[in-house]
Amino acid sequence: MLRVKHKLIPVLLGLICLSCNIVKEDRELCPCNLTIDVAGAPGEVRLLLEGPSFAMDETVPGDTSVTWRVPRPDVRITAVSGATWDGGVNIPYGQECPPLYLGVGRVGTNAEEVSCVPPLHKAYCLVDMQFNCPAGWKPLPVAIIGNVCGYTVAGNPLEGEFKCEAEPSGGTGRCSFRIPRQRDASLLLTIGTGWTFALGEYLRLSGYDWAEEDLQDIVLDIDLSLTDITFRSAAWEHTEKLWFLI
Repeated sequence: MLRVKHKLIPVLLGLICLSCNIVKEDRELCPCNLTIDVAGAPGEVRLLLEGPSFAMDETVPGDTSVTWRVPRPDVRITAVSGATWDGGVNIPYGQECPPLYLGVGRVGTNAEEVSCVPPLHKAYCLVDMQFNCPAGWKPLPVAIIGNVCGYTVAGNPLEGEFKCEAEPSGGTGRCSFRIPRQRDASLLLTIGTGWTFALGEYLRLSGYDWAEEDLQDIVLDIDLSLTDITFRSAAWEHTEKLWFLI
């Protein structure tokens, strides 16, 4: 009987080692508990998660956190606030950009517990224009025209026709537009029915950076006289002659 017991010992040790290996492999295949913190978001946040044979689409309140079980080793996160997401954001022609906060990225989930803050960034620029015109002038219709009409599924500027219009207030001479992130300096500003200005180029000369993660807003003072128009923004200004108005 003792000989039998001695022969069983290696077998039992082998079974124990095998069971340990199985537990280790199973643990590596276990889902990860991913906690997503959207504290500081401007409002509700739509979270879209994608991984191996996995997809999740939930809208959560801002200033909260949620925990979900997700696959390893990583998942793609798209976070959207302030706009409708349908595989991207498409701005209808004639409308301004929605007040969009957007982030697209990947997070490693090769652990039992992972916490992350989704990459939610301000993806629109508010252009606030103050017109100073000669006494007696009536407000003229204003439009911004460009070639970015939204965002792709990867969060990049979407090529397409863009135009939004406004009319300065008769009392204050003020109007504003929300525009999406630009790829170049091709933005145009039209005033009235026949004046077109290279707004994108003016912004480039002023040092505006469309590559910033969070787009900055722009305040433009526009002085319009019988002979010239002057654009001012912070410490920068540009003047053009309007001889055709004489």
